[in-house]
Amino acid sequence: MKTGKNIAVDPLIRIVLVEDLRLFRELVRGYLESVVGFSVVAEADNGADGVNYVKLYRPHVCIMDITLKGLDGIEATKKIIASCGKTRVLAISASSKPDYIRRMMEAGACGYICKDCPPSMFCEAVRSVAAGIRFFPNETKEKGIKKELLSKREVQLIRLLSNNCTMPEIADELNLSYSTVNVYKVRAMMKTGTHTPTELVKYAIKKGIVNLD
Repeated sequence: MKTGKNIAVDPLIRIVLVEDLRLFRELVRGYLESVVGFSVVAEADNGADGVNYVKLYRPHVCIMDITLKGLDGIEATKKIIASCGKTRVLAISASSKPDYIRRMMEAGACGYICKDCPPSMFCEAVRSVAAGIRFFPNETKEKGIKKELLSKREVQLIRLLSNNCTMPEIADELNLSYSTVNVYKVRAMMKTGTHTPTELVKYAIKKGIVNLD
C-alpha cells in the first residue's frame, strides 16, 4: 500500500515509512506529518514495496519495521543500502533484543528505536539518521547493547589492534583484503561511537570485549 504525494523539496526530511500494522502506521504517519520539517512521501506494509518506494522517491530516511510479511526488514534494508546508498534506514521494532539490533545494523541500518519510545526521541532519531549520525537510545546503550552489536570479525580486529598489530598485519592474519579490514574497523568505530583505533581499543577494554594479558 502506498499513499502518494509529491516529493517534498529540501530542507524537508523526506521519509518512506514501512510498517505492516495499518493502525500503527497511520498513527506514526500522522505524527510525523505534524512535525515541522518532516514529509512522509510514501508508506508500505511490506518490505518489497518499501524497497520499491525508496528507489522511486529517494527519501532521506526509510523508517523500517523488522518483522514484515515476505521480505523482512533486515533483507529489505540490505537491498536499500545496495541500491540507494544515500537513503538512511532507521529500524523500528517492538523488541529491543540485541540480536535484532545487531542484524539490522549489519544490514546497514543507521539507527534503531523501539515502538514505545517517547515522541521526542523518535524525532531526534529521524533527524540524526537523516544527518548520517547513528542513533541509539540512551537506555539501549546502558544495557550494553553496543557491545553485542560487534560482529565476530570486528572483535577479532579489535583484539589484534590491542596487540599493536598494523592494518596490513591484521589483513594477513584474518586472510582478508586491506579494504575489507578497514570496513570492519570503520563499522566497529561507528557502532561504539569512537573516532580512532586507539579510542576503539580503550572502549573494548573498558567494556570487557578484549582483555590485555
